[in-house]
Amino acid sequence: MKTILFGLALGMATLPTFAQNTEVNDVNTPLHLMKPIYETPYGVPKEADVKACMDRVLTYLESTMPAEAKDNRLHQGSFRLTSYEAGVLYNAMWEAAKRASDTRYKQFVTDRLGLIAQLAPIASERMKKDKNFDPQMRLVVNPQALDDAGAMCAAFIRMQLGETDKKKKEAIHQPCDEQAIQIGRRHSGTHPSTLQHGVARRHVYGHSVPCMVR
Repeated sequence: MKTILFGLALGMATLPTFAQNTEVNDVNTPLHLMKPIYETPYGVPKEADVKACMDRVLTYLESTMPAEAKDNRLHQGSFRLTSYEAGVLYNAMWEAAKRASDTRYKQFVTDRLGLIAQLAPIASERMKKDKNFDPQMRLVVNPQALDDAGAMCAAFIRMQLGETDKKKKEAIHQPCDEQAIQIGRRHSGTHPSTLQHGVARRHVYGHSVPCMVR
């Protein structure tokens, strides 16, 4: 009897150690209760952590997409200021500024779009003689495809809606109109008719509608 009791006691004493060494898998543990082994700790992020990550991205882009020009040409950083992706980025920055109540994000957009709007008429004239004057500004004043224009126009429109100065509003509006005219020419092969211009405007500004209805 003493032998049996001693055996039971020994077994119970070693049970926790056995449980600790047992592999956790979907045979002995429900899948939704298994803790994944990731280097990145996934979970519900805290608002402060999300904002800190956004701020790191903003700081990086401020240095790699500088709002600078030399000889009326946009400075070439790591990323273009006038690409389709840049247009999407500007719209995201507008949204971030509103949701995070942080003016740095809005300033990022207004600095760059303001510079582009300022250079647009100069680039338009210079490219009549030299089409390679500024490859970045070419996307604004002489777009070759709808994707050259749509996302940037959405960003310009959002900036224009928030601008109260009439002259600045007109300066911001001009690049979008220029893009619509050039896209109309691409479709028709000549100067667009009123109808063709209207169709081009619909395509160019149509990219902006989802951003405007938020």
